[in-house]
Amino acid sequence: MRVRLASLALLLLPACVGDLAIDLPHDPGSNNGGGPPAIYLDAGPGFVPGADAGAGLPPSGTDAGAPITSDECGDLRTVSTVHFGTATPTYLPMSQGQIYAVGSFNGCSGLVVGDRWVLSATHCGQRSGQRFCVDRQAQDPGICFTIATVYHEPSGSDLTLLELSESVTARFPELVPVLPITDDLDASWVGRMTEAGGFGQQESGGFNQREFTANPIDSLSSDRIVINGHGESGVCYGDSGGPIMVLGSDGSVRTAGVVSDGDGTCIYEATFTRVDLYRDFLESHMGPIAPPGPPPCGDVTVTGSCVDGSATYCGADDTLVSERCAGSCGWDFDANGYRCLAGPDPCGGLSPRGQCDGNAARWCQRGVQKRRDCTACGQTCVMNPSVGATCE
Repeated sequence: MRVRLASLALLLLPACVGDLAIDLPHDPGSNNGGGPPAIYLDAGPGFVPGADAGAGLPPSGTDAGAPITSDECGDLRTVSTVHFGTATPTYLPMSQGQIYAVGSFNGCSGLVVGDRWVLSATHCGQRSGQRFCVDRQAQDPGICFTIATVYHEPSGSDLTLLELSESVTARFPELVPVLPITDDLDASWVGRMTEAGGFGQQESGGFNQREFTANPIDSLSSDRIVINGHGESGVCYGDSGGPIMVLGSDGSVRTAGVVSDGDGTCIYEATFTRVDLYRDFLESHMGPIAPPGPPPCGDVTVTGSCVDGSATYCGADDTLVSERCAGSCGWDFDANGYRCLAGPDPCGGLSPRGQCDGNAARWCQRGVQKRRDCTACGQTCVMNPSVGATCE
């Protein structure tokens, strides 16, 4: 029998991760209980950054060694050894200012969604007078703001809106809030890629360093988004309250949910409270969410990218363009970038992240298909969190 520990109101210390084995199914991704995972992913009471580093963590796998410069197995690509997350987003076109919006409560995470507003998880127990910190640097953020007022979502969902005592952008002008999503999520969103961010536990056991992880939406429930890292990556202890972000229909990066709980492995299932269901609650305090006019390009270039069947790139007047493609999205040699295509896709449907076909890694780079035969070099094709399909 699988015990849902959150129902017992237990907040777990990082050093206790190993003790969770008695409550997990043999395959952590199988979710034998039929419901969402049930272990809150805050750092727990008495949390001390750096204490018991690495205690009880699931194995982080074998790091790829020194990069191979040439062989007979096919094309090469850079491989990251990061297991749980990456220092910068790998999928969504987030600007540097939006990256700064992911912040820490030193035990839970949160996201700046407005000039004085932070979105997080109710079970983190934030209170007036507590500090929320962001920074340009990824580790131990030091630009801190005081919580003035706490607004819990009244129906009892694991969603809390926090009003800060001062303007974030007045003191940190480079920071760009990531607005809540204005789309309604439905079954068509299953399979779309997301980017989660937070200051949770690393594979080394360390805490309080901002990282991101890209995974597709595995399923949607009545009020939850579920992702599954399939043993490769995911959110971990201390990421509770942090965002899961998607590309909205207006072409901008939006927050679609906040980390609520997980299965305890940090690399399989995690669930996020959906934001789209609670827009009325958010707007009753923040005001209207939708921004006026088209969003700026930020760090998105004219080259752009293909994201979930949409071409996203920087258009005229430095404004972001996102076009939902009736046909395929791929490399347009005339535009020298990723666009919606009227004719055949030279990439044959392959994205820059690619896929594993059997034990071969295949991807497309600027309209040129690439392939690497992992078997020929005694390697295995995996979906690496940083670069996509590759041989390790």
